[in-house]
Amino acid sequence: MQQARIFFGIFFSVFLLVGLLWILPLPATKKANPSPQKPPTLPAQYAEWHYWDSLSHIKTYELACQKLLDTQAELAQAYLDATPAERKNVIEKAKMAIFQGITQDILPFWNETEWDFNGITKEPTKGVIACGYFVATILQQAGIQLDRRKMGQSSSTDLVKTLCDSTSIQSFKKKNFQGLWKYLSQKAPDGLYIIGLDKHTGLIAKQKGKITFIHSRKPRLAGVIFENAQKSLTLHNSSVHVVGNVLGNQALILKWLGE
Repeated sequence: MQQARIFFGIFFSVFLLVGLLWILPLPATKKANPSPQKPPTLPAQYAEWHYWDSLSHIKTYELACQKLLDTQAELAQAYLDATPAERKNVIEKAKMAIFQGITQDILPFWNETEWDFNGITKEPTKGVIACGYFVATILQQAGIQLDRRKMGQSSSTDLVKTLCDSTSIQSFKKKNFQGLWKYLSQKAPDGLYIIGLDKHTGLIAKQKGKITFIHSRKPRLAGVIFENAQKSLTLHNSSVHVVGNVLGNQALILKWLGE
């Protein structure tokens, strides 16, 4: 009898506790606010607005592109007015203007723009961009004459061969990243390069020993990133590397100058 009373007491206590939990409302859980979109890091002269939004971003990007196009027009006139002996100097100025315009003014706006295999956006952080279209778009908006659609859909090797000086093109097979790195770090001059990988492409910028790999990569949320080329897993894992110097293409530079 005593055991029965104890068992009944325990059963009644559990029953009462369950009933109270059922009746009493649970404390409301506080929903976490979604993290605000982080603004890209931009050159100081383009980061003067008080708050960041995509519309301001695109408008300011257009100003950055226009800055380079204005420089292009000035150098084109200087080339036209120059003597044959002076034109070599104008060509060198054009190469430097393109390099600085792309690496310092244009590319930073594309940071974290989302990737998609069919992405073709012309506006950074708005829409999605595939790797080939990323390279073609950057060069076109820097004033370089090219067929954006054709280049964006080309194989990575064809992209390099079409836009780079043939004498500057270097090929490394059988997953030879060490060969690529030795060339980039020891032999390649400062400048802007296009690199073709197995099924991927991107830009490499070299200046004063710093070598950066800029590309639009999958998965989608990765998008456009800036990597230390020596540490890039994308470069390490590719079995093929074909790299060429864009600014070494004399015909391309002369077209940029209007010849």
